Amino acid sequence: MIAVVDAAAADGIARALTAAGIPTWEAGRVTIGDAPAGAGFEQGAKGVDGGAVRLTGRYRD
Repeated sequence: MIAVVDAAAADGIARALTAAGIPTWEAGRVTIGDAPAGAGFEQGAKGVDGGAVRLTGRYRD
């Protein structure tokens, strides 16, 4: 499952979920702007050009 939450609330939400026994980690961040050239972004998937995405974060091992 993935949850997209306000960045200002993310730490508190993660703490509450962890306290409830649900492990959490940051999968990425939503930002607005132009994708840097050659930075590993995926764009135009499935024939739709609706933006670009690059997953970053601290995925648990």
